[in-house]
Amino acid sequence: MFDRLQSLEDRYDKLNQLLADPEVITNPKKLRDYSKEQSDLEETVLTFRKYKKVEAEIDDAKVMLEEKLDADMKEMVRDELGSLEEKQIELEAKLKKTAHSERP
Repeated sequence: MFDRLQSLEDRYDKLNQLLADPEVITNPKKLRDYSKEQSDLEETVLTFRKYKKVEAEIDDAKVMLEEKLDADMKEMVRDELGSLEEKQIELEAKLKKTAHSERP
């Protein structure tokens, strides 16, 4: 699933480049087609980017838990980790629903 999502994100980025190309801007059909494709991918790509950010924050929190922290700080990091893991599950469920319907 994540390879497919990465492929969608790559295509979205490519569409951003194409939409800035003067040749595309002056071609109404290409502009319309690329704009529609970009719009169709946008929600999935933005959700995938949020997912990757949360995943990185989870990794950072786990690293912090391995460090020498006082009890209060450790508890705070554990709470944050729990919240991040819940958010990760929510985003993953959303991605599973939307990603299968997107084209690469």
